[in-house]
Amino acid sequence: MNDFRRDLAPPKTGNFVTKDAYVSSEFAQREKDKLWPRVWLLACREEEIEKPGKFVTFEIGDESIIIARDDDNRIAAFFNVCPHRGRRLLQGCGRTARFFCRYHGWQWKLSGQNTVMIDSDDWTEISQDDVGLRRVRAESWGGFVFVNVDGKAEPLLDFLGPWPDMWESYRLEDLRYRWFKTVKLDCNWKVAIEAFIEGYHAQTTHRQINPFNGGNLYSCRVFGRHSLFYDRVTKKIGTPNPNMALIPESESGQAAPDDLREALKIYFETLSQDLDCQVTDHIVEAARRLPDRVSRDAPYAEVMTALRGLHVEVAASQGVTWDHLPMSDYAALGAGWHMFPNVAVLPTLDGLVMYRARADGDDPGKCEFDVFPLERCAPGHQATVRREFHERWQDANFPRIFQQDFENLELVQAGMKSAGFRGALPNPIAEQTVLNLHHELHRMVDQQEPVDGI
Repeated sequence: MNDFRRDLAPPKTGNFVTKDAYVSSEFAQREKDKLWPRVWLLACREEEIEKPGKFVTFEIGDESIIIARDDDNRIAAFFNVCPHRGRRLLQGCGRTARFFCRYHGWQWKLSGQNTVMIDSDDWTEISQDDVGLRRVRAESWGGFVFVNVDGKAEPLLDFLGPWPDMWESYRLEDLRYRWFKTVKLDCNWKVAIEAFIEGYHAQTTHRQINPFNGGNLYSCRVFGRHSLFYDRVTKKIGTPNPNMALIPESESGQAAPDDLREALKIYFETLSQDLDCQVTDHIVEAARRLPDRVSRDAPYAEVMTALRGLHVEVAASQGVTWDHLPMSDYAALGAGWHMFPNVAVLPTLDGLVMYRARADGDDPGKCEFDVFPLERCAPGHQATVRREFHERWQDANFPRIFQQDFENLELVQAGMKSAGFRGALPNPIAEQTVLNLHHELHRMVDQQEPVDGI
């Protein structure tokens, strides 16, 4: 006879994440009060505001912040609100000569100083000097601009911890957007970002690459609030995932050919098509040229050495090099990083893809989600990228791999509301990144270290 009382008890493990973190309005309010204002938040890229008057607006919860370049070519950030009656001043991104409220006509310089306060003599206790735009703390690193809403966070480089040292030779500041899409998702912001800070899901969600990905076994490293995941064992790209027999076959039904050169070509072509980022034309063309460089029966190490050489040659022929990046530094970056609280970064030699999840108002089941790949470009060959916004991810024309991920997220959020779901049980090795996110999150919103697990 089943003991239903036992079913109601939480699991006896420290690797347990309470469901309240995903579905509770009270928990979301604590995040609004104790998380978002107190951390450094990645807001935009410096090149987006490279000239005076260029601006980007950044939203998080109830807040909207303007990040702009002023007339002295300095980066400045302001609360996106008119101090007169509270109207938001700007939307999206663009260029302006001054800040202008379209409600009552008040105006400000790019420095935030008020220049027009219509009928200012009607006020006897305040003047234009009292109604400047309120500044937000902003600092830059790696070509990114970060903001801290309450102005009390530690210095940015201290907050980022190992990022400045471990990513220095990668030269994030040299990368440029490939594309940028923002969508609204019907899930908690943590449900969204967690899908991209672990690789444990890839062999099931993205089954089309199992015949060629060489395996899907990951471990993690934790650096205080930040973390990364990496391949637990050296895997042989171009060979089947050992777990394929446990997972239903992909609808593509592809099988790895006996010729490793052909398998590598299919692998990189598939990723390039299904991602439209990270895996660029450089590595695809290099794989296509392998038959010209090595024989069918060449040892695995010889084939991979040839692929690496061809990759360098093809990229260099298009003006792209990474001589500045030692392979030991690149290997130390692993497969993907979590930048606390809400950013994921997955790097390759040619570039990376970044994900950012943001609370959307007060509903714990809603978030705004940004996907923005960056890549290495030859000098003078950077593409002009327009930020896209879509209410539904289905309308955003995402490549296949992103669609596969998004299909999970809203169903995860729906399932978490069930009485049958008591909380998440992340893999303590492969998903330690997820556990660390919640450890740090609870440390902030509870103002104490977690006890008895998370």
